[in-house]
Amino acid sequence: MIDIEIKHRNELSEKELNEINEIRIAEFSNLTKYEYGVLVNEFILWFLLEENDEIKSIGKLITIPLNFDDEYYEILGVQSIASKDKMRGFGKIIMNSILDYLTRTESLAIGFCEKSNSAFYKKSDWNIIESGESKFIFQFGVDDYGSISEDIGDLLWDGNEDHPVIKHLLSNSKDKITAFRKSW
Repeated sequence: MIDIEIKHRNELSEKELNEINEIRIAEFSNLTKYEYGVLVNEFILWFLLEENDEIKSIGKLITIPLNFDDEYYEILGVQSIASKDKMRGFGKIIMNSILDYLTRTESLAIGFCEKSNSAFYKKSDWNIIESGESKFIFQFGVDDYGSISEDIGDLLWDGNEDHPVIKHLLSNSKDKITAFRKSW
């Protein structure tokens, strides 16, 4: 039986945390283990797809502080979408669960992906802005500005065109959005 659980990071059991780490490290080999107590006040919501009491797919929403046009916004960032068993539709189920959550809470979420992964997000009913990463400056610390990677990735978003952040991203504005997070 397949079940979706949504849990704040502080609600994760040690077993769940170990299973999350196993999936994350297998999918994103350059990552270290997710730690329990880091930035305790930060909003982190895990989406866990379980089959027979084993986590098979994960996704995460985190708080993303942004600034542009002298306005401050807090939106959600989509992160750590990964599945233990590929080609079973679990990733799409996670992405649809995140969309359902965003609709219920009237929240906005964006994320970044490699161009090779954009088709997956499109099939999961997310919108894509090609090379959308280029519209951001990333700051993590006082003097640390720059892009996440050498390759400019695509931006995924949940379809909420009314939010000022999305209006800005869809416009032809050359003004970049400052994200106060190194990566997500």
